[in-house]
Amino acid sequence: MGGGTAAAGQEKAPHALDVPQDFEQATSFEVRGAFEELVRRDLLGPWGGETEELPPRASGPRERYLVGMLGPKPSRRPPGEDAGEMPETEIGPEGDGSEGELPEVLTPQNLGRIWASSMGLSFAVLGDVDVLAVTASWGRYGKADTVVEDAKGRERTVPIWSREPIRYDREIRLDGAPSQRLPLTMERADAPGVLLRVAVRPQRDGRRVVELTLVNQQAEPERKHRHRVAVPGRADRDHPRSCHLRP
Repeated sequence: MGGGTAAAGQEKAPHALDVPQDFEQATSFEVRGAFEELVRRDLLGPWGGETEELPPRASGPRERYLVGMLGPKPSRRPPGEDAGEMPETEIGPEGDGSEGELPEVLTPQNLGRIWASSMGLSFAVLGDVDVLAVTASWGRYGKADTVVEDAKGRERTVPIWSREPIRYDREIRLDGAPSQRLPLTMERADAPGVLLRVAVRPQRDGRRVVELTLVNQQAEPERKHRHRVAVPGRADRDHPRSCHLRP
């Protein structure tokens, strides 16, 4: 006559993991292919498509993706010149982080310019193959403006990182010079830009071993004598422009 229990017929809702799920019919090869595609987009990109735009306040493509970046070849500097370019970390309370330049995290790799400037592959072809059709493609990330709406419904313009897809198709002769440097984004191979390096090595069995290398020899941005690294709560920062590529 005292206490009571839950009403009769009232059942506890099942856990989400206990609810049967319906999956599309697929073979093991299709599942593996879909999983491989997700991993590639997450690590190499672009996750958001060929013309993706990273969300406002995103740290940039160098922090978003872990592999595939080709940086410019470091310019030669006199010893000791970089000693006065140590970053200065400023911590301040001003700013709410909603405006200002895009963040670009200053890592030891960025400071020391430790990155690859070329990427390629090698393969063998039959000796009677004299011409190859080659496609070189990558994405160039730059700054763009977009309009967003804040919590109060007001529109404002903020900077974002956007991707520009780039593609070049070339035919390469294998029966000519054993080494070639083909300019892609410039007129001369010795000018700043992106080029395709080709090496052909005949083998004793008649085959040819071909090496194709995409080289980023764009001019390295001028480094400022003072780097200001923003922390959460600070909206302004100085950093050089990026000229990295992501194949």
